[in-house]
Amino acid sequence: MRLIEENRACKIIYNFIKSNNITGKALLPANVCHDVVDTLLYAGLSVQFIDISMDTYCVDEEQICQYIDDARVLLYVHTYGIEKNYTQKFNKFCELNPNLIIIDDKCLCLPCFHNNEICVDLELYSTGEKKQVDLGVGGFAYIADKWNYFDCLEGKHHILFDDNIYKYSSDLTTEIIKIKSHKEKLNKIYRESLPKEIQLPDEYQNWRFNIFVENKELILKTLFENRLFASNHYKSYISKCSNANLLHDKIINLFNDLYYTEQQAIETCEIIKKIINTNDKNTKNK
Repeated sequence: MRLIEENRACKIIYNFIKSNNITGKALLPANVCHDVVDTLLYAGLSVQFIDISMDTYCVDEEQICQYIDDARVLLYVHTYGIEKNYTQKFNKFCELNPNLIIIDDKCLCLPCFHNNEICVDLELYSTGEKKQVDLGVGGFAYIADKWNYFDCLEGKHHILFDDNIYKYSSDLTTEIIKIKSHKEKLNKIYRESLPKEIQLPDEYQNWRFNIFVENKELILKTLFENRLFASNHYKSYISKCSNANLLHDKIINLFNDLYYTEQQAIETCEIIKKIINTNDKNTKNK
């Protein structure tokens, strides 16, 4: 395998596809980043959106198997930055379709430089905006030795950068130590302050701290009114993917990055608890 560095992860995807003349259909989750979809289409692939599983919050394995026969690429996203080894699952997919190319999208995971052999064709990381390590730019990937890799961009396109490769490897170790320490502090506040029943399992709290609530819009509106912040996750591209739609409607991403303070996290929890308690009282009074 080789290590590839570029100034954006999407540029790596594009170059990988064009360097190897990859054509056909890509399978990807319905609630994926729109830049990824634009990149695949710009590179000449068609896309098939797959719903996510409520058991894993990642793309639904059974639905992948339904569409895998005529697929050329599977882009598997580690939702909410979950750190999990999917080797066994990827091997199963390749047994069903030996021609399948797997891109292991770990852009929401903590960037990891390693010497381990990869079980996929491309293992992708990002240090762009709103990622775990937010340097505002940068991406890298491990590519299997059998694949070519060239810079295939000609001219400029609005979704892709074509500047010089951003050399940031030496900065990552220091940034990761700071980020992990800060995330642990804020996650502890969220974990101890908020009702357990609205929290996603700990393995999904790496990128941000995620909660599942019934009154998402009211909570977000109230947080913004109080100069606090939180976010939605990606909306489903198609309405028939009911689980992806449900996650967008119910899940709030609470910030735990270096830009959000412990005091802001405390105030965020107070507002969320107040709204939930008020809603519970109103429900009981009906």
